[in-house]
Amino acid sequence: MNNNMKDIVLKGWPPIAKDFVIRPDDLYCQRPDAQQPGELFTKAGTWLEVIQNAPLDKIQGVATKEIQDSMVRAIFGSNQIERAGLNLDITTHLCRRILNGEDVGAICEGDLDCQSTLLELYLWDPALRKLSRKDILRSRNEVVQHCKAFIFLIEQFVFEKKHLTESRTN
Repeated sequence: MNNNMKDIVLKGWPPIAKDFVIRPDDLYCQRPDAQQPGELFTKAGTWLEVIQNAPLDKIQGVATKEIQDSMVRAIFGSNQIERAGLNLDITTHLCRRILNGEDVGAICEGDLDCQSTLLELYLWDPALRKLSRKDILRSRNEVVQHCKAFIFLIEQFVFEKKHLTESRTN
C-alpha cells in the first residue's frame, strides 16, 4: 500500500464516464431554508459536466483534494458513529499524511515515538490530556488503521478488480 492519492487519481480513479447519467430520486430531505433539490441536482450536474470535459492534468490537484476530503469525512464520520478515533483536525492531519504516501504506523506505549506522538496529539487537542495514554494511542491507531483499510479497499476492489468477500479463499 505505497500509493498516494495523486497516484490513485493518475490511475483513473474515480472513473469519469462520458455516458454517465444521474437522476434525482424522491429521498431528498427538504428544508424550507435550503435550496430546492432540483436546483442542487442541476448544480451538481453542471459541475460533473465541467469535470468530465476538463483534461486530467488540469483537474488532478482538485480531484485529489476532493477525494481526500471525502475519505477523511467518511473515516471521521464512521469513527464518530463507533465512538472511536479522534477529533476532526487530528483525523484530517493523520489521514492526509497517509493519503500523501507517508508511512504512518501504529504507536504502542513502549515505542520510542510514543512520547513525541502524545505531545503532538496534545498540541492538536489539549483536552486529550484528560484521557489515559492507552486510550489516546488506541484512538490514534484506529484513525490510522481505518485510513489504511480504506486505501486497501480502493486498491483491491478498484484496481485489482477483486471481489469483496468474507471468504478467505478469494
